Amino acid sequence: LSRWRAGGAAADEVAAQVDAGMQRAGFILVRGHGVDPALARAVRTAAREFFALPDTVKSGYSVPVAGHGWIGPGAEANGYAEGTETPP
Repeated sequence: LSRWRAGGAAADEVAAQVDAGMQRAGFILVRGHGVDPALARAVRTAAREFFALPDTVKSGYSVPVAGHGWIGPGAEANGYAEGTETPP
């Protein structure tokens, strides 16, 4: 994030990398943010545990309005991000 905060060409480069990451994968990994590595590991562990649950359990966290919460497979058009062919 220090390059982003520096402004100018360095910030432009970071912005381009963020854009490319979001288009390619739908998310980015931020380094140099100052978050305690133990907290980051705990969040990853919790996320893996959640997504390993059966869909019937995860569906209890689904929110039908505004796309918040867990959204089951096929409920969103993710083809572009996943590299899947989709109809026009």
